[in-house]
This record gives sequence, structure tokens and C-alpha cells, in this order.
Amino acid sequence: MKQRITYLLHDSEAGVDPSRLNVTHDNLTIDRLDAAKEHRLTLGLAELPHELWLLFKDSHELRIRWASQKIHTTVSPFLSRTSPGLHVFFTPRKESTADQLCPLLKEVFSNNLKCSSLKAPSEQSAQDSFSTPPILSDQFSMSAAYQYYHLLPSLGDLVSYIQQKCCSPDDPRCHLRATSLLSAVSLDIDFDAISHAVTLTAFWDHVDYGALGSETVSRLGPTDSVEVGVLGNEKPTEAEELTLSGFLTVLGEDKKPNPTLFSFPSRHQPLRPPQTFKTSFDQPTGLHPKLSLTFPRAALTPPNPSCHLHAYLSLPSALFVDKYQFSDPLSLSSHHLKALHALSGATDLE
Repeated sequence: MKQRITYLLHDSEAGVDPSRLNVTHDNLTIDRLDAAKEHRLTLGLAELPHELWLLFKDSHELRIRWASQKIHTTVSPFLSRTSPGLHVFFTPRKESTADQLCPLLKEVFSNNLKCSSLKAPSEQSAQDSFSTPPILSDQFSMSAAYQYYHLLPSLGDLVSYIQQKCCSPDDPRCHLRATSLLSAVSLDIDFDAISHAVTLTAFWDHVDYGALGSETVSRLGPTDSVEVGVLGNEKPTEAEELTLSGFLTVLGEDKKPNPTLFSFPSRHQPLRPPQTFKTSFDQPTGLHPKLSLTFPRAALTPPNPSCHLHAYLSLPSALFVDKYQFSDPLSLSSHHLKALHALSGATDLE
């Protein structure tokens, strides 16, 4: 198992104070910092419960993303957001693999998920649970074969699953780390079919240091690889890059934090000042509700002339978009819209 833990300061002007980082052989203690945290674990298939191993080994692609409904802040480079709830992107190697997906999603995340087998022979067909993402370009097609969405408010069932299936009863540190997912604002689970590795990435917008006022990162075993970074944003030399500085520590190898400074290109740039928007349904909703997105005027001014405002919506299965209204130029203009680029899921009014 490999771990990479990154603390990103919310206020980078003061920089990272190395006196707040205390390194021992297998531990790093961090005194209270106003920071966000990303914790990434990379596991081999052999380290997973057997039922998950069976699913992953016959999957070409499986990515699970979850986001909290809680309003939260972000910090560079962790700027990408997704709609609150559970998103699953899945491409099986063979159709029989798909039969395992829904039962496992229910066991791991919630038995209340509206999810049936991709080959359901009964009244609920695959189209009721999964949509097929449209291929917008044959040359750059990266879409999964199936996509699933459910508005899941909590990771409570996942925490219980990890504690029962992955943690030893006499390992309180493992149970405590699983419990910490309850306060995470996002979680990504990615399977790499080439390396046969599964990566779990959790993000917290603020670190809860508890009564001790500090947090200790430890290796779980002598073969574990743990890298910890405590970083802050610097002014980049190039407009399309991000620059980070701070300290990196490899537990079990480094006796003190090592200073670092590096730059890299980023697809996501912070919007300054930060913008918000409001959503509501026009009242009365009736049988054809209209969803309104309201932006402050400042948000409609692009940060660069090449930038355009786009919206990506994930709707519960009880709602769907009438694609015919989005093909009418007059209807689009009346709602201040330019075009509908892609649509997947149910669209049949009947």
C-alpha cells in the first residue's frame, strides 16, 4: 500500500513554518495549520476484499466519485468539483461482469440505491439505472460505457464496510481513519486496468485537529510507503501554471522535512474573486418544472476572452430534460442559453 497525504494552506502568504512539523522514524506530527487535506491510497488488487477483487479484475474501467452536499471551499490545485452525490463510470470487459456491480454498490454505499443489474430481466431495465454517455468525438473518445448517479448524502455505509471488511478488530487506527471519511467533502475511487491498482482519494476542506491541536500521520506497517507534503501556493511564473512550495517527508526515510518548490500546468484555475450561484425551480412547478440558475453579474464576465460559461448537470432519475426544447433557437434564447452540447439518460416524454 502506498499513501500520499497533502496539506494545502488556505493562506499561503505566511508560508509553511517547519517548526510545526515534527518527524520521527515512522511518524510525522503536524501542529495546527489552517489547511485543506488530500489523502490518497494506492492498493493492489490482492489487498482488496475478495468480492471487490472479482469486480475490478474483469473491469476495463471503473471510477466512482462522491461529493458532499455541504457547501465547502477549495484551494489550488484541488479546484475541480462535481455534483453532490454518487457518480459511477463503468466499462466492463465482459457483460457478465456488469451483473456484479449493482449488488456491490448497494453493499458498499447504501442498500437504498436505485440500481438494478445491467442485464435485469424483470420490469426494470438497464436504462432505468444506467445511462450511456454520448461520444462527442470519435478521435478523443474517453467516455465510459455506462454512467450511474444517485444523490447519496453520506458515506456512513462505506465507513462500516471498510471497518468490517478491511480493518482488523484490534486495529483502532484503521477504524479511526475509516471514520474520518464521514467529514470528507469528496471521495474518488479509480481503477487502473494497466497497473491493476485501485486509488482512493479523499479530500477535506479543513483539517479537524481535535482537542490535541495536532495530527499525526503514521505508517501502518514496515512495508508501507507514506509521503507527506505540507504546501502553499506561490505566484507562478507562467499564467497557465500553478506553483507550490513547502516541505515533503517520506516516513521511514527522512529525518526532517525536505524543502521543495515546483510548478506544473493545471487544467483548473482559481476564479478570483470566488463566485457563487443559486438554483431554484420556478413556482409553481407543475408537470414541466423549470430549473433556474442565477449568477451575480460579476460571474458573467469571463476571466479571459477565450473562456465561456458552461453547465454540467447530474439529475436524479425522477427528472429528465426535454431535448426538443433545447433544439428550438427561440426557446434557448428566451432562457439565455446558447446550445445543448450533450445529453444522456431518459428523454422520452411518454
